[in-house]
Amino acid sequence: LSNWDEAFYGENIKQIVKTGDWIVLKFNGFPFTEKPPLYMWIAAVLGNIFGMSEFIIRLPSAICGILTVGVVTWCAYKRFGTIPALAAYITLAFNDIFVWRSRDGDLDTMSALLFVLIFLLMLSAKKWRYPVLGLLFGLLYLTKLAVVAIPLLIFGLHELIYMRHEIRKNIVEYVKLVLCAAVLPAIWVGAAYLRLGDEAIVTYLLRSD
Repeated sequence: LSNWDEAFYGENIKQIVKTGDWIVLKFNGFPFTEKPPLYMWIAAVLGNIFGMSEFIIRLPSAICGILTVGVVTWCAYKRFGTIPALAAYITLAFNDIFVWRSRDGDLDTMSALLFVLIFLLMLSAKKWRYPVLGLLFGLLYLTKLAVVAIPLLIFGLHELIYMRHEIRKNIVEYVKLVLCAAVLPAIWVGAAYLRLGDEAIVTYLLRSD
């Protein structure tokens, strides 16, 4: 595993498997509050099933990379046809930075997949999209706290510009979105608060990432 991020996350994952503590990530015996835990949780589940290895630590990132390429290519094909789909595929699958991140035990590819799913669902006309968008925002929060602001801003602008005549009618849907976004992070932060006290609130809501 490479220095810095990948090694940090690998140690977090190993400690979950070793100690069974799924709430407070650990590094060198101390709470690791730099990042939220979703990636580490998924890798730890795989580690419990298949055993710990570099492959397992990197596997969630690889799966998210493959899914991102697949979703983008399929959506380009359905909306625009074969040539644009091929261009979309090449743009990602032959991009050395994207491939490197997909092979690395890092949080970026999982964040990218959630970005893509949020963007596509935001553009859809499905009535159930708002609660699912909330769930995706919550999962993104549990992946990388700081980046949630970007798709939230885009979502807000999209609603103001393209859905401004529907905003009043959608108030209940926006409430559902907020509740769905908050439920998983609230459970985790609440459990961390019981373990770490005020430090969990300050760190995981204001300073982490």
